Amino acid sequence: MIKNKVKTMRGRKLNVDDLVGGLGAKQGERITDTLNKSLLNTEQLIKVSLNKIYVSKQIRLKIHQDKVDEIAATYPLRNYPEIRKVDPEIDGDSVPDGFEYVLLTGEHRFHALAKLNFTEHDFKFVPPSLIKTKADVIKYQFVENNIRADMHFIEKAKSLIDYMDAAQCSKGEAGQVLGITNSVVSRLLRVAKYFTEKDNQFVLEHNINSERVLVGISKLIEMGHSDWLSKVKPYAQNADGEFNPELIYESTLTRIIKELTEPAEPEQEAVEPSAKPQAEGISPNAFKENETSENESSSETAIKSGPSDLKPANSSVKPESHGNQGEISEEKDSSETKKGNENSNIESTANDKDIVQTPPSPAIVSPSIELDKKHTSFKLAAKVLQQVLDGKEIEEILIELGPDLKKYVSEEDGADIYAMIQALPFSN
Repeated sequence: MIKNKVKTMRGRKLNVDDLVGGLGAKQGERITDTLNKSLLNTEQLIKVSLNKIYVSKQIRLKIHQDKVDEIAATYPLRNYPEIRKVDPEIDGDSVPDGFEYVLLTGEHRFHALAKLNFTEHDFKFVPPSLIKTKADVIKYQFVENNIRADMHFIEKAKSLIDYMDAAQCSKGEAGQVLGITNSVVSRLLRVAKYFTEKDNQFVLEHNINSERVLVGISKLIEMGHSDWLSKVKPYAQNADGEFNPELIYESTLTRIIKELTEPAEPEQEAVEPSAKPQAEGISPNAFKENETSENESSSETAIKSGPSDLKPANSSVKPESHGNQGEISEEKDSSETKKGNENSNIESTANDKDIVQTPPSPAIVSPSIELDKKHTSFKLAAKVLQQVLDGKEIEEILIELGPDLKKYVSEEDGADIYAMIQALPFSN
């Protein structure tokens, strides 16, 4: 019962003059000031005119009209927008005259109220005791937006940078305050470092919010390809050949980076054997001709005579007759046939000896290819070491190297590293 009464009091706008009426003027002023200060340091619902609230640039970089329309269509609000008092220590001279409050959170809800033509509405007032510095504003907005709805990766990156600047702290301290892990902090800073305002607007406009895709794009920019979109477009087209940002995948970026970083293997030119110089007047095959001249006449005679043992086995086809040569008689004496076969076998053996089996030549590996591979390995090792020195986590480095690690690393390379790589959340 008591809790309900307190809640009702907090949800109602109090008239201090009614409470202190009848007292002396000075005593009444003191009590009024005390009550006002007490109220200003208490979270409460107060009814405020919308034209008294200044909407400063918040961590949300883009207002989605469809979300505003959805909130307006489902009114009443489930959660009230939050406001704070104008504070010169935080706002400087950025707030124009005439505004008493600054919108803290709930920009989509605020625009929905304006669309519904509200001139005043209940807002949750956050007292100065909770918001003392600009860093407090960034932290409050980041936590509220990150819990209520998924923030865009670009918005998180900008908030991290802004908080580090406002609080004058390290990336580790900022990550701890905002509830961001070290690995995510490293990726956010990479994107914030290489993305221009134009890049930010493009990915926000096309809702490219994949963390790994954005990191891949930052790698392309780091490599000197500020025109990264021209590199990506050919790989992200629909069936009609039109560019579709939704078709930009992490695997697409990995493939493009691999093609740009790995040197193309030079084509091997066929090396023709150089002809040995020959003495004048001597034919290249002169010596061979002399060595085989005695056998040529006998082999020519054998060919011309068409010996029967040159036919395929079990062949029933008879050799054709050549000129004045007579047909081979099938009724030859068995001894002559046996003798002829023996002579043929001798000739066949002699001819087989002339055939030289050439062994296959070993594959020629160009020294330049080996040097290129070695150079690439050194460059990769140097890059990994630099990331380690920058404070990047080993798991993040391995994930960025890509899913091919699973193919090339075995248990022989170390059971622990093998198990870790197999467990990494590589995307397909």
